[in-house]
Amino acid sequence: MGQAVDCSTITLECLRSYIHPDDQPRVKASWQYYLEHTENELDIVYRIRHKSGEWHWIRETGNSVDDGDHVKTAGLYEDIDDKKREEEALNQFYEATIDRELSSDQKIQKVLQLGVSYLDTELAMVSEILGNDYVVIHSEPPKIIRPKQRFNYAGTYCSHVFGTSQVMAWTDAGHSNISSYPCYENQSLNTYIGTTLFVDNDAYGTLAFAKKDIRKKPFSLQEKNLVRLIGKWISLEITQQQNLKKIKDSEHFSRLVQDSIPDLIFVKDEKFRIVRGNPAFMNVYPESMRDSIIGTTTIESYD
Repeated sequence: MGQAVDCSTITLECLRSYIHPDDQPRVKASWQYYLEHTENELDIVYRIRHKSGEWHWIRETGNSVDDGDHVKTAGLYEDIDDKKREEEALNQFYEATIDRELSSDQKIQKVLQLGVSYLDTELAMVSEILGNDYVVIHSEPPKIIRPKQRFNYAGTYCSHVFGTSQVMAWTDAGHSNISSYPCYENQSLNTYIGTTLFVDNDAYGTLAFAKKDIRKKPFSLQEKNLVRLIGKWISLEITQQQNLKKIKDSEHFSRLVQDSIPDLIFVKDEKFRIVRGNPAFMNVYPESMRDSIIGTTTIESYD
């Protein structure tokens, strides 16, 4: 940040000291251009230091006003911190979901990490509800609650969320309608936000973010929308995983059947090349030829 600036009186140097160091050159250049071209509108987005010490995003807009003696600027400072944070979170979320180097489980883990950071919680959980059991299938960080852990469904916050399409949230659960329920007595999570996961249109489990500390402010509409979006995406990922497993199980069963029966079964492509054959079919050929059969036509196998 450099040396401290005396802000006992308002000066340009004082105002500049509140701007994030990385943004200062861009803000200075924008103002310089505006002063040289006052017919244009001033429109800058940058970060300033909040009284809490944190950096907040603002948008500064202005237009020149000529009163005959002086050219002045009438402007507006707009707090866009929530909107900017949501925009960055959505971009990171999107990048994680399309990363081809990550498996489906790794993508879910990455998205949970982003959610924990954005919502400022201690942990995130994806669960499956099986009868009276709450089964953890993904968690972040895994060292707090491990995947495959089981809990009594009635003793979880999930029992107040599961089945509804809404996003449910508490910021001070100890002074809410669930303070007397086993979920709070057992876990003492004051901050909680979660939603139901639907797989093939059936309630499957829940997505939740939580921490023990009381949250100072309610969850915003943007935060709830992001949780809803993450929940829908995870629901689709789980659906795809289950469908892929069904296909693999079906292919495995089909292969077992084909490999077990004595009839000759083979598959050819559009150019009549053999792409698959069961053991009965492959045994028609001498053992020395069997490794080279796939990819050839039956015509090539004879003189």
